[in-house]
Amino acid sequence: MSFRYEYESTIINVPYFIEDKQPQIINFRITHRENPSLTLIEQDFVSGDRMQLLVPKAVLSTDPMGNLAIIQPLGGDFETIELLFSLTAEPIINLSEALIRERPFSVIGTVLQRKNNSPVHNARLYLVARNKNTVYGLTNTDSLGFFRFELKNQYGIAADFYLRVETDHEFPDRVIPVDFADTKRFDIQILLGVSPTGAGDGVIYRVKSNGTPFRRGPENGADIQFFLAAGDIIIVTKVAGNRLHGFMEMVTSDETKVHSVYGWVQEQNVELSE
Repeated sequence: MSFRYEYESTIINVPYFIEDKQPQIINFRITHRENPSLTLIEQDFVSGDRMQLLVPKAVLSTDPMGNLAIIQPLGGDFETIELLFSLTAEPIINLSEALIRERPFSVIGTVLQRKNNSPVHNARLYLVARNKNTVYGLTNTDSLGFFRFELKNQYGIAADFYLRVETDHEFPDRVIPVDFADTKRFDIQILLGVSPTGAGDGVIYRVKSNGTPFRRGPENGADIQFFLAAGDIIIVTKVAGNRLHGFMEMVTSDETKVHSVYGWVQEQNVELSE
């Protein structure tokens, strides 16, 4: 395909790379960033064709990054690519390379503190295939507590996944099932730590080591309700010598209810939480 240069027109050129599946047609259209529903010009291309549009400069926005190139592959479940660009004096505007691929399975979410919704940054998340116990992805949350995983389509279809969240014992580790529910995207907000109510009812302590007994009474022979893990959080409400009385918050799997379980621990097995 070739173009004849015309006065006051410019060529918008988009190189592209097809990752795996070939689309039947690639629709390429130009619009304004502020009004993307208004198509200025568009054309369909066959895979392998050079993707270029000859556009009158008069229809393009003069605002910095005020124009939008939208590439929509057709004939499958493909991602839409959007590229912002500015009008220049050059006869050809070359945009960055467009990656044409099928929409992957994705797990997207945030990790926040339950007591105040502040982000937990640098939390470590593993995406694990339950049926193979294989780690398919590892990432850390950013400064906003955000994380994202992407999976090749064959993995998302075939495997049953769960998320494991670790914070180097700042909070108890969490294991969360991932259910795509006939979609390709799983969104989740993960809340760690004590609730706003719990944070105001006592002093927050963190368990120092695995296997710490949580007893019904303060004496050594008191029944053990269960053993605590490193990083578990206890809200202490009463101190008797080197014994601490308080409660743990047990959260339902759907994050909708918090239940309190009361008991005793030895002071040597816990530390004040910052």
